[in-house]
Amino acid sequence: MVTQKLPGIILIGAGKLAWHLGPALLNGAYPIIQVYSRSEASARALGEKMGVGWTTDAGALDQEAEMLLFCIPDRAIKEFPCFIELKKKVMMVHTAGSVPMDIFSGIARRYGVLYPLMTFTKERILDTGKIPFCIEGSDPETLSLLENMAGSISKQVYRFNSEERKKLHLAGIIANNFSNHMYQLAEELLLGSGMDFNLLKPLIQETASKVMEINPGMAQTGPASRNDEQVLQDHADLLKDHPELQKLYTFVSGSITNHFKAT
Repeated sequence: MVTQKLPGIILIGAGKLAWHLGPALLNGAYPIIQVYSRSEASARALGEKMGVGWTTDAGALDQEAEMLLFCIPDRAIKEFPCFIELKKKVMMVHTAGSVPMDIFSGIARRYGVLYPLMTFTKERILDTGKIPFCIEGSDPETLSLLENMAGSISKQVYRFNSEERKKLHLAGIIANNFSNHMYQLAEELLLGSGMDFNLLKPLIQETASKVMEINPGMAQTGPASRNDEQVLQDHADLLKDHPELQKLYTFVSGSITNHFKAT
């Protein structure tokens, strides 16, 4: 069995994702040799956290690097200015859910994707061993390397192509970002009546716990699942001063009702 040489990695970006992924890889014995960010404060903070060098100058990237690991917003990946200086010399890997792997085609000889299906906040401690990592590689050697990288920090590693990953990313947005937006709207509605969002937290926790054990369709409750037209109308009337929320409530309730009619 041939042991792969571990590549020297530059983290491109020092935001929420890099804040978690960089130290996890370092703990997994993968050498992070430098952090780059346009923000000096962010680059310095993450560099010092990991005990590695940092820079805000794309022209000062460590020339010994063997991998650029992009932990930056999707739209910024193709705009990163170091492509010309380091092209063909390093492997390029991004961490985005919706960006195709071949964005690096013609720029780097080897490239791939290391996408963690998780929401990241700097202040929260995460168990990376439970985070699903979705990988893709431009060639078998790169795919194997990324599989080993992901496996060094997580027990859940999956091979998905760009189209599959894009659909997974979409599903993640619906499950996570949409749900969180609903929490925000619920909080604003309660605050407008002098009530506290903390009242909803046991309900939110129980709903989240249920879908860990049964499928979401079985966990669904409420007037829309029963097609209780009177309650649905009463709720819509309560939202007459909130037309956008009223529209959202009516649309989502209709979707729930239609799902139950179809089953």
